[in-house]
Amino acid sequence: MLKRLIICCMNLQNKFAPYKSVVRILIGLLFVVSAVFKAISIDEFDIYLYSFGILDFVFCTLLSRLIILFEFALGVMFIFNLYFRSVWLIITSTTGLFTLFLIYVQLFRHDSNCHCMGDIVELDPLHSIVKNLGIIGLMLLIRKAKEEKFKNRKWFTIGLVGAAFIAILIIIPPNSFYNFIYSGEKTLNTVEFNKTMSDSTYYTRIVNLNYDEQKKICKFDVENVALDLSNDKYLLAYIHSGCKYCKLGMKKINMMIENNEIDPEHVIMLIWGDDEHISEFILDTKCFNYECRIMEAHLAVGVTNGHFPTFVFYDSGEVVEVFDYNNINEKSIVEFFE
Repeated sequence: MLKRLIICCMNLQNKFAPYKSVVRILIGLLFVVSAVFKAISIDEFDIYLYSFGILDFVFCTLLSRLIILFEFALGVMFIFNLYFRSVWLIITSTTGLFTLFLIYVQLFRHDSNCHCMGDIVELDPLHSIVKNLGIIGLMLLIRKAKEEKFKNRKWFTIGLVGAAFIAILIIIPPNSFYNFIYSGEKTLNTVEFNKTMSDSTYYTRIVNLNYDEQKKICKFDVENVALDLSNDKYLLAYIHSGCKYCKLGMKKINMMIENNEIDPEHVIMLIWGDDEHISEFILDTKCFNYECRIMEAHLAVGVTNGHFPTFVFYDSGEVVEVFDYNNINEKSIVEFFE
């Protein structure tokens, strides 16, 4: 029986031989496309890696770029048939390891998107497991393919990986690298800011926040209640409900607050927009535990000089620091609330 199975596999491989180059190129393209899709939705990929709570956010942003570089380089090398045996072994083994990781995610996290293809093509862990098993099966069928050897292939490979590395740093630099080369000062409109701080009738507080599972929306009421920030430390978040980077920023902040066990009562969201978009914003970012105040658009724009999101460290009536999406720093947040 075993002998027949071996003979059957050998016959299948012989019949499959003319298509090995096509399969190799398609697998390489899949890796390249996967890397590009992750790069396009890099912020969501950063947040997903951080959600595991293993590394701090800075290391997650570095890890995400390394994964993209690794995946892109392997894909291009496989397409051009460079160092086939080594690349074949790396792709097969890492795909197997990631499959084991996805099994863990499927069993214990139930994520709706594992970000294997970024946010462009959403795949849950189960579908990604099936995809990976298909890749491993195809890799086994082409394992005896011949590799191309040509003059200066070593330097071609080094140049290829180097160019990809530089492109990633330029196109999607980690926030820490961005902050190192860009030091623009973030400011508030002091007059407007002090006016809103001294008179809390400029914004209403969201109360009775409830999640409607059937309609997939958050329902809430509003009330006029004074906001007293004079005797403690607070992180103020000025948000536009329809702003993509406001959503990403609050997702980051939310995870940092949870992972470092900071009291959510010290985070105040000051948001503007219509009720529907505010409801969608709260639902998407899962910011259910923060006090949320609705501001008039002209006031929010006036305070932040039209820059959203804007975050403020506020300590006993004094502005300590103002920063934006690119300057969100986990260490700074933790140190501020110590």
